[in-house]
Amino acid sequence: MLITRADADANELAWLAPAGLILLALTTSFAVIDAVMSLDPTFASSLFGLGFISEIGALALSAATLALICSSSPDPEALRQLARLLLALVILWSYLALMQLIIVWQSDLPHEVAWYLPRWRQGWNVIAGLIVLTHFVAPFFTLLSARAQHSPKAVGFAASPFFPSSCWAISACRDVISPTRHTSNR
Repeated sequence: MLITRADADANELAWLAPAGLILLALTTSFAVIDAVMSLDPTFASSLFGLGFISEIGALALSAATLALICSSSPDPEALRQLARLLLALVILWSYLALMQLIIVWQSDLPHEVAWYLPRWRQGWNVIAGLIVLTHFVAPFFTLLSARAQHSPKAVGFAASPFFPSSCWAISACRDVISPTRHTSNR
């Protein structure tokens, strides 16, 4: 009886999942724009919210993958599927981050470039390089191998270094927000 009721609940709520994901994406994107992009009011990016959502998704998926690996007997097929999903999110996050950088670099607008400048000074460039290594290079090249997708150690290696890079975006803002930054030329 319990299994039948669970299946009925799942069928009744299946229509709610797409609307819930759209609502989650919109609210998360607006929250990130409000909380992080508002720290530097001169910067504008249409990719920022989606990039942050992909980062959160990769972090959540890596936590789920590590939980599966730490279980007593991880299912090899589930591990392979999670590894493939993690690879897809790594590619998505990398693409969005690179496209945002290329668009800002190509447009060469001073108010947009000013967002990146403090993040490449005072040691933050080292943090940015570590984020590229731990968020893209190591997971991407590890998870490309079908053999590695079946190995709990390799998938764990690819999933373990995911820490939010939002500290790079937010912490460097203390260098951005200053009285001289917001003075206008009259």
